[in-house]
Amino acid sequence: MKSRLAALLCILLLLLTACASPQAAPPQEFTEIEVIADGSSLPGFVCNGVTFVSGSELSGALPGFHLTTHPLGRITVYSRSDQTELSSSVDAESAGADRALRLINDVLLPLDALEALPSLQILRDGQTVYLSHAVDHSAIQPGVTIPVLMYHCISDNVWGYEPLFVSPQDFRAQLQYLLDHGYTPILFSELDRLEDYEKPVIITVDDGYKDNYTDMFPILQELGVPASVFMIASFIGNEYYLNAEQMREMCASGLVEFQSHTYEHLHLSDHGPEEQEQSMIQSRLAITRATGRIPYVLSYPQGMFDQNTETLAARYYSLGCRTQNTLWITDEGYYHINRLTVKHGISIEEFAALLG
Repeated sequence: MKSRLAALLCILLLLLTACASPQAAPPQEFTEIEVIADGSSLPGFVCNGVTFVSGSELSGALPGFHLTTHPLGRITVYSRSDQTELSSSVDAESAGADRALRLINDVLLPLDALEALPSLQILRDGQTVYLSHAVDHSAIQPGVTIPVLMYHCISDNVWGYEPLFVSPQDFRAQLQYLLDHGYTPILFSELDRLEDYEKPVIITVDDGYKDNYTDMFPILQELGVPASVFMIASFIGNEYYLNAEQMREMCASGLVEFQSHTYEHLHLSDHGPEEQEQSMIQSRLAITRATGRIPYVLSYPQGMFDQNTETLAARYYSLGCRTQNTLWITDEGYYHINRLTVKHGISIEEFAALLG
């Protein structure tokens, strides 16, 4: 389908050029590239140095994202939190390409223009371009108190530091308590719709251990509860950790999103800005390659961060999480998200008390 579309576009460009004045710029071939939007492969092309993605395909791949075309090549792009008008012609050289694209009843959006959208993030990886939702801070309702729970291992097999292990039986009971008491577990991607939830709560799980797939994931599926896993990216596929295939399956369920826990579990405040930045960049790329989805939340290992961390996190992520064992109030800082640690052997009464 993509090859036929590219061939048609080239033919249309040749026709347009033949009818143009002698001074018109010569056509250039369309080069196909791989565009992946939240795990879905879309048609993408490079023409005259400009990268385009199919607007109609992008609307189908990203829930809550759609566009409307107008005369003279104007395009209004809508997402859940913003409405932005773009020009479908990037410059004089690409105007001919844009005319041809609209002849086949589609709109190809210029990637550079899409980078202006606060609710969309773009990651280029050689000949592959990834597109995913981000969180637009301006769309988050201020003053909302949200319990953000932090887990690590969900397993009866305690092979490491015991406080990090919560039994599957206790984990199920805790999630059931939330559902029975009016809480709605949400993902970070739903923070722009807080008005829809009376008692939102976020489930987070650090490190990305293998039991997140074998023990935790079936419980999430059974109860229909979503969770965000902060993956140590360099550990993907290691003995005790999730592999890429498991991560993709969990993502495909719609119940799990994978976020960043740095590349090598770096204690960020112990390192300079260059090392911190590289760990963030490598983590973001490795998780994106594994899942087809760009992580947009960073969890600081051991809760350690400094001013450099905050500056860099704002460059690569929408949100940052720490460990303060207090409730998070949404307008207290998007890179200071407090989390509540759920420890081994906690009673249901103690769990209830955590929630405030």
